[in-house]
Formats: sequence, C-alpha cells, structure tokens
Amino acid sequence: MRNWTLAGVVAVVVLVLALPARSASAQQDPEVKKQLDAMKAQMDELRQENQALRNRLDAVERKEPPKRGFTDEDKKLLGGLIDTYMEKGPEIKKYPGKPQLSGVLFAQYGMQLKSGDKIRSDGSTANAFTSDSANGRDAAAFDVTRAYFIVREELTESLSMRLTFDGAAKRNPGDASGFGTYAVVLKHAFLEYKDLIPATTLVFGMADLPWVSWEEGLYGYRMQGTVFADRNGYLTSTDFGAGVKGKLPSGYGDYHVAYINGEGWSRAEGFFRHSAESTGTDSFDTKHKNVEARLSLVPFPEGGEFLKGLMFTGFVDYGKYASARDTRVRTIGAVTWKYEDWFRLMGQYLYASDPRSFAPRAGNQLLYPTISSFGTVDRSGTGYRRGTAVAEGFSLWNVVNFKILHESLKDFEFVQRYDWIDPDEEVPNNGNLRTIHGIAYNMSKNVTLMLDYETVRYDKARAAFGSSGAGGPPTFDDGTGDTRPDTAQILFQTQIKF
Repeated sequence: MRNWTLAGVVAVVVLVLALPARSASAQQDPEVKKQLDAMKAQMDELRQENQALRNRLDAVERKEPPKRGFTDEDKKLLGGLIDTYMEKGPEIKKYPGKPQLSGVLFAQYGMQLKSGDKIRSDGSTANAFTSDSANGRDAAAFDVTRAYFIVREELTESLSMRLTFDGAAKRNPGDASGFGTYAVVLKHAFLEYKDLIPATTLVFGMADLPWVSWEEGLYGYRMQGTVFADRNGYLTSTDFGAGVKGKLPSGYGDYHVAYINGEGWSRAEGFFRHSAESTGTDSFDTKHKNVEARLSLVPFPEGGEFLKGLMFTGFVDYGKYASARDTRVRTIGAVTWKYEDWFRLMGQYLYASDPRSFAPRAGNQLLYPTISSFGTVDRSGTGYRRGTAVAEGFSLWNVVNFKILHESLKDFEFVQRYDWIDPDEEVPNNGNLRTIHGIAYNMSKNVTLMLDYETVRYDKARAAFGSSGAGGPPTFDDGTGDTRPDTAQILFQTQIKF
C-alpha cells in the first residue's frame, strides 16, 4: 500500500512540473486551458485519496481501532433492512415475547315464564332456571354462565400455545352439596405448529374439535347458549388429542381432523369405562379413541358477494365408549350461506347412534332417561340395557343485520333459531323442539347485549305408553314419574371481551 502511495505522489509532482510549461500555450488556446482545469480537479481528488490512505495506514501501524462509521455499502444494506421492517414489521418478532392475556364473560338475567323441570329434594335439575314445585312460583335469577381467561403465547414464528380457564356454575345433579357453586376448569391447553406441511396447522393437547367451535364461530352468539349438537349432548367443544387442520387451495374451503380420547373436556379418559362397570358389564378398557373429521367446501370462491358465501359441510365422529361393541357415531350435513355482513344462515341435519347405556348426558345426568330405560335386559341379570338408540334432528338458524333497513341500524342483529331432536327413533313421542328469537346490540367490538325469548316444547310419551316396566316402553319424564312440562324463558344476556 505504501508503494502505491509513493507512486501517487510522484504522479502529482510530474503534473505540477508540467503545468508551467503548458500555461503559456493555455493562455493562447482555450481548449488547452479547459484540459488543464480538468487535470487540476483530478489532482485534488488524488491528494484527498492519498491523504485518506495515509491516515488509514498510520492507524493500522499504530494498531488503533478505526473509528466506527457506516460506509456507503453499510448504509445501503441498513436501508434495505429498514425498508423490509417497515413493510413486514409485524412478521419480524423476537421469540418468546410477552404472553397475550384476554378473556370473555357471559352474564345474564333470566325469568322463567313456564314451569320447567322440578327442583328435587337433592337440589338437582336439568335447567338453569326452574320453578318451585311446592309453591308453584316461577324463578328468576342473575347468573354468570361462563368466564373464560385466555393465555396465548407465540413461542417461535411457527409454534404457539394457548391456555383457557373456564369458570362456570357447577350443576351436577348427582352432587347436591356442590349444586350452584362455581368451579374453574381447564378448557384449552394445546400447542399449534403452522406450515410444517404447507398451508396446514398441527395441533396437540386439549384443543378445539372440528365441529362445535367452528359452528360457534359462524353463529356468533355463543353467549345465548351452546349450538345444537352440543346442547343435546352429542358433541363437545374440546378434548384431549392430536389434530390437523388447514385451508383448501384457492379459497375452496377448509378441513379439520382430530384423533381424541372421546370423553370431552369435562371428563377424564376412562369415564365411560367406569360408568359401564357400575352397571355390571365386563371386559372394558380405555384404549378406544374417537376420530372426528369435518370438510367444508366453497364451490364459488370467486363468484361475487352473492355466491362466494355459499358453503357445504360434512362431518363425522366415530369411536368406541368402553368396549368394541359400544360404537359411537355422529354425522352432520350442513349448508351455510353468508352475504357480506347483511345476513348469515345455516341448516343442518344430525344423525347419531349410541348404546343405550351411554346415552347423551349433561355432566353425569342423562338428558333423555327414556333411552337407557328402553330395551331388553342383559341375560346376566345385571340390568344392563342392550341395543342401540338412534337419534336424528335438525337445526335452522339465521342472523340478520338491521342495516338491511337502514345503515344507522348496523349495530343491531335479529337472531332466530329452531332445534328439533328425536333422541330415540324406537320410542315414540320423546322429541323436543327448541325455539330462540332475540335481538342483539353490538355496543362495541368488546360488548354485546342480547334480549331473547326461548321455548322448549316436549312430546309427551305417557299418553302413548302408560307407565313403564322393566324392558318395556317408557314414559318420557324427568325421572320422577311426571311427564316433562314445556318451558319458556326470557333472557337478558351480556358478552364482554377484554
């Protein structure tokens, strides 16, 4: 480097000596003068570069660290990084970050207009609002039906987790001491890994299942109550297991498959095994699992606002309860149509089959006692009921935004729903029809208010059968010998997100 510097100095000296010799001719020739000026400019540049090189060489020889600074290349690279961050900043994160905390609260005030199930001596009942059978008074109550506390964390760019704690009233009809108290339970505890396979998400733990949470997201008013299949005890929202979900190419729909225990979030693995053993059956184990799968198809993803909201969905749940002979089956077919944010609607048909000893339950209480009491008695004499209960039902719901009438009413929606279920085709007159009509006001993105009127009309089996006997046709009653009366209630409900 020093030799190159000396050569530069020699060149400068030669140019300086040559300048006087040519200055005279430059005065006579303007073109020559122009060339001389250009040469002087080059000389100045050479002097500056030479000085810079000498300074850097001296710094190296003195072993002094160079002053920090950015070269033009450094600045160009840094500028590119800044542009990338400004464009894709939300995607550039440091993991792990701070957990995201949120919550949802469902609170309500309900008035029973028609007497429902009786409050029995042990405090048990199937409904939240019931009548006082002794005095014939209708009930009214304030209640917190759900309180979710949610923790989310993005562990890496692809891996995330979620915990949900659910605080709800404990209504276990078999436990009078705990009736009406509140308990906190675990609702979600899972890991999600995105794009290990392109456009898919892998899930492991206690996670959302393919149907219930999906329909709740479409319906939008979980605050009013659970969806059709969940409310009638045939499906639940979460369970322990593993799953995969993703979207179909070009917006043609999505899918979700889960391999799970089958007992649901509220029961430990083996619940149904112990339940069966209590009836005197044998050869039960907990190795049997359930498979749930949902496929939703959007036939016209580019069909404009009118057609792209049309969707067809199929669902199946297959598994075992406590032995190979105790098969559990649920199938659902549904059609959904959404037009912008003006309205959304769904029609669905449910088919389900269960062994009679494992009929649908709410907590530990049979929702339909007639199912387990109908059928032939086991030859062992234990009283265990053989046979299969086949159920079918349908649900129709629609949500209409009042902006159809005027833009200023866009925060109001009309909610309407009809649920009909026949829990056992072999037992006549044991179905029920639930109707819900309400008006919701979305006060903000975090607060929703709803006023609704809900009725349940029960078929009466006593007129068709008379009293039940062992192995004979049952009455459709609440377990006390009386036919179940129809119910009607008005609910003022609130949803608060935080």
